[in-house]
This record gives sequence, C-alpha cells and structure tokens, in this order.
Amino acid sequence: TVLESRLAAAKSLTTDTALVLRISNAPASYALNHSPEEIFRHAQLVEPCPRAGQVRVAIIDGPESGSWTINVATRDRTALLARVTRVLSDCNLEVVSADIATWEDGAVLDVFIVKSTTRPSEGELSSRIEGALVWRSVSPSDEPLNLATSCDNDAHPWHSVLRMTGPDRHGLLRDITATLSKLNVAIHLARISTDATTVRNEFEVSDRHGRKLAEDQIAAVVKALR
Repeated sequence: TVLESRLAAAKSLTTDTALVLRISNAPASYALNHSPEEIFRHAQLVEPCPRAGQVRVAIIDGPESGSWTINVATRDRTALLARVTRVLSDCNLEVVSADIATWEDGAVLDVFIVKSTTRPSEGELSSRIEGALVWRSVSPSDEPLNLATSCDNDAHPWHSVLRMTGPDRHGLLRDITATLSKLNVAIHLARISTDATTVRNEFEVSDRHGRKLAEDQIAAVVKALR
C-alpha cells in the first residue's frame, strides 16, 4: 500500500532500532501526509518520547519566502494544542497550516507552517511552550468563530471527525482549540489549511474517556464554534 511503501522508505534512511520502531508506529493519517524524509526527520525529533513538561523544537525554512516550518515534539497532556497555539499567537506567528500526530506512547508531534518577517527562535519557543504546559487552563477570546462545523462518527473506527470551514483571522486556531478543550474534547490528530481568507480544519477527536462524541456533545461543539 501507499502507507507501507512510505514507511518502508522512511525506515530505509536509518539503522537505529528505536527510530525504526518510532516510524513503524507512526499514525497512518499523519504518515500519508508527509514524505519519507519528513517522517524520518520527525522521528529523530520525537524519539525518545519526551518527558512530561519537556519540549523539543526544530525550525526549517517554509515552502514560501517569509514562511517557516515549526516542528514541536512533546508528551501529550490536557489541552496541549490549545497551549501551543496560544504561544504561537502570542509570538505573532500566523499559522497557515498544521498537522498534529499522537503516538500510542503519548509522544506528540505538531508541525506548523507559519508566516513571519523574521525567523522564529527555537530556544524562545521551547521555553514559552514549556511554560504553557503548566498553565491551569487556556481560555478562548471573546471574538466570534463563525465556523460551519460538521461531525462524522462513521469516518474513523475510534474517533469522531470534526470538519470546520470559515473566515480566517489572527488567533483563530488558538480559539478553536481552547473552545474544544473547554468542552472536554480531546484532539488526537489535526489538519489545518488556509486558502486565501478561508480556513479548513479536520480534527480527529474523542471525549475525555477516549470515546466518540455523543449527540449532545456534538451539538454543543457545533453551537460553540458558530
């Protein structure tokens, strides 16, 4: 399959047993969205699984002038994506796209493409994100989200799939993730893309017990994201 071929190509780039295992256990949806070289580079950042509170950041040039790819490896915790996106927003980094993956051992990789006139600092982002991990909670702003949201409970065997479209604005991803955290929705995988002024998001989510969202929780999410 395409997935097997891609993972095999990534594993061929290393003889390190730990990296081979990390690549082999990569989430399928994430692996299909990245090249073998990217998967290998991400595995080097994620392996070994970061300790609680530890953050590793690697920044490379983005696909366009004035854009940067920020790779963040850490261990999963409550409202993790909300904490990281709050830091990016506070640093005035405009998120153009994002891809989030979680391994079964709790390792998390966040890949953001951001726009900025200057190269972000790996040290500053690491320090800020580690500081954000100890916040008690993350609250959304009072600005409306204006998102059309749907939920598909049949598209994935274990998770609900949330799809959102709407007008983009500064801090939107921060507010989306903070809103979902407030509603006790756990994000396992995310794909965010921005086309001109429109954002298109797809999240694989569950309730706090790891189950698909119930009808009343879906209704609350749809209402909160309007």
